[in-house]
Amino acid sequence: MSLPKHQKAVVVEKYGAGLTLKELSVPEVAPGQVLVKVEASVIGTEMKARAERPKNPLFCIPEPFVTGTSAVGRVVESDIFEKGQLVYLDPTVWSRDSPGHYIVKSIADGPTPESKALSSQEYKRNGYMSEYTLVDIESCYPIKEEAVGFDTDIIAGLSFPLVAYGGLRAIDLKPGETVAIGPATGKFSSAAVAVAASMGANVLALGRNKAALEAVASKFTNAHPVVLTGDKDVDAATLQKHGPIDVFMDFSPGKLPGPIYLDAAIGAIKFGGRIVLSGQRLYQNG
Repeated sequence: MSLPKHQKAVVVEKYGAGLTLKELSVPEVAPGQVLVKVEASVIGTEMKARAERPKNPLFCIPEPFVTGTSAVGRVVESDIFEKGQLVYLDPTVWSRDSPGHYIVKSIADGPTPESKALSSQEYKRNGYMSEYTLVDIESCYPIKEEAVGFDTDIIAGLSFPLVAYGGLRAIDLKPGETVAIGPATGKFSSAAVAVAASMGANVLALGRNKAALEAVASKFTNAHPVVLTGDKDVDAATLQKHGPIDVFMDFSPGKLPGPIYLDAAIGAIKFGGRIVLSGQRLYQNG
C-alpha cells in the first residue's frame, strides 16, 4: 500500500488564533529519521486555551506547528526499525551535542540559543496530532507488543508518569522513604503518586479536596490522603503527624495565590530532606 501524499493535522498557525484542522504534506524520510503512522496522541486540555491566548514566553514554540505531545504509533519508513514496529514517541527533542539543549514538541522551545535552533526545524517542533509524523530515531522507543496486556493507545499517556519519574530519580527517592506530593490530584501529580508508590515509598497525597485525594490514594496501599487548609502552621503540624518527611515534590499551578504546599512541607520536612519543584507557580514567580 502506497503512502498518501497528504494528511490531516491539528495546527496552531499563530498564537491567539486557536487550533485549525489542516491538510499537510506527508513528510519525506532522511537517514536517521523515522516516519510513523500515529495511532494515538495526547493533547492537554490547556493546549486549546494556550493556542487562543497571546504567546506565553514560558510555553511557546515558533509558529506554525502541529499540536499534540507524546504519542504511540507504527513505523512506516526507517533505516533502523522494522516496518510495523509499535513505538512510543517522546515529546522531548534533545540536541545530539548536549543534553542541556532541548525542546518539548508543540509546547516550549527550550532554555538556550541551541535549543531555539532545534525549534526552528519544523519537523522537530511539530507535535503528534497528525496522521503521520516525522521524528529522529532518538525520539522513538520500540514497544514489545506481546508484553503489553492492555490497549496500546494508553501508552501515549506515558509522558505524565515519566515527568514524575524524572523528578523522583533526580532526588534519589528510595524505598521506605516518606514523600509528600502536593497538590496531588492533577494529571502529572496524580501520576507522581502512582510512580512514587510503585517505587516503594510511603506517599502522602496532599490537597484540599478530600474526595479527590481519596480517589487517588485508594489505588495504593502505601499512599495516604492528607487534607490541607492553606494555613501553613496548621498544615505543617498535620504533616508532622505522619512522621519525618524525607522528600517533597511540588506541583503547584500558576493560579495559586502562594506556595501553600511548599510552605507546609518546609515546616515538616526533616533535616537533610530533599525538595523537587515541578509546579508552574514557582517557575513563574521565581
